[in-house]
Amino acid sequence: MDAAAALLHQASASPPVSLAAFGKACGGVVTAVMMGTNRCYLTLGRQAGARHQRTTTSSYPLQEHYVHKFERARVAKDNTKNEWKEWRRVTRIPEEGKIPPARFIVERHEMFLSTLLAQLDSFLAEACTVLSDVVKTGHVQRNAVVALALTQGDLDLLVNFACSLRRAGMDPGTANIVVFGGDEVVVSVAKSLGFHAFTHAVVKEVPAKHAAYYGDAIFLDVMWLKTLAAWVVSRCGYDVLFQDVDVVWFQDPLSFFLDPAQSPPETDGFFVDDGARSERFSPYPANSGFFFLRHNPRTQHMLQSMLFLQDLVIQWGSHQSVFIQTLEAHVLRHGLTVQILSKDLFPGGYMFHHEKDKLNDVREGRLRPFMFHMNWTAFKKEKLENFAAAGMWYNDQCGVEDLVLSIESSAPTLTLDQCCLQF
Repeated sequence: MDAAAALLHQASASPPVSLAAFGKACGGVVTAVMMGTNRCYLTLGRQAGARHQRTTTSSYPLQEHYVHKFERARVAKDNTKNEWKEWRRVTRIPEEGKIPPARFIVERHEMFLSTLLAQLDSFLAEACTVLSDVVKTGHVQRNAVVALALTQGDLDLLVNFACSLRRAGMDPGTANIVVFGGDEVVVSVAKSLGFHAFTHAVVKEVPAKHAAYYGDAIFLDVMWLKTLAAWVVSRCGYDVLFQDVDVVWFQDPLSFFLDPAQSPPETDGFFVDDGARSERFSPYPANSGFFFLRHNPRTQHMLQSMLFLQDLVIQWGSHQSVFIQTLEAHVLRHGLTVQILSKDLFPGGYMFHHEKDKLNDVREGRLRPFMFHMNWTAFKKEKLENFAAAGMWYNDQCGVEDLVLSIESSAPTLTLDQCCLQF
């Protein structure tokens, strides 16, 4: 048990213990303590310039650092009742926070990263050219791009998204949208639906088929494509609205993010409220499947940081968990500013499962959000069933196999006229 934990043990028995004592034990300056019976959080700072010898420290400005967490473990005693043991320092994310990536995962990440870096110049040149065309032909006259990333296994969801645009009176080709595909088949299907689309050899190792379930090896490899898509839009100099493909639109969300009356220009990033309130997805309930980042050095650096954390994404089994921890670090270190969006305007799986009245309002047109993200699903089949139950499945007959076959054979290319339900 370290010195800080020992002080907590003393404090729980005979409080109080001074902040100065905690700070000395932690190697810094404790500026706040939030202590319960069995859990404690310390806000630890250091004195700027403390490495220099001075006769007084009263004028040093404090630089805030991370929150340290302590808990008392609960264990069974005599098979009849529980007792609380001594305090111990714990990682803030107990499920995976203290687990570094295994060697084979590091090597998988190194393969992705080395492939990217070896072809970085050609990748950026081609991507930036495509993005320039997206902006030039878009109806929004500003440097903002909507980016989706997907493989063949989600082509039916791409059709559903395109059909939702049609229902909302929008054209996939002029809505500032680009599809980053895992291969040329995805690009061909996307273009046949009217989207701008792009792929490159840097993603050749990403599997084409859909994941069997949330968090499996295929799912986590596809997260690399997702990270890359958001990063390259920012790297080419554009504001980025990144979204997963399991989204439908009712209104153009760019109209919200580009309106200073609704989205304060001084805010760097806007994130959908995932609905989760667990420690794993904290301190921000940000969903990594729909977010808007203004292009500036802070957001670009945050997205670039994610490029070097794919090994953690694989190890932790979650892109979102790593994304939130990176977001928190950049808020603390670099002054990144964030806002969590209204669940009524930008709803998702939480509404589907826990707010049925509001879901009915959306279905009946009494509530008109900008979009709906059908997350909170473990399997693809469940996602499709939930879309249908919510009245948001607009893809009439174009399944993944049909779409792939239309590209790989001499069969006629499927179009929105053939794929979308009439309304």
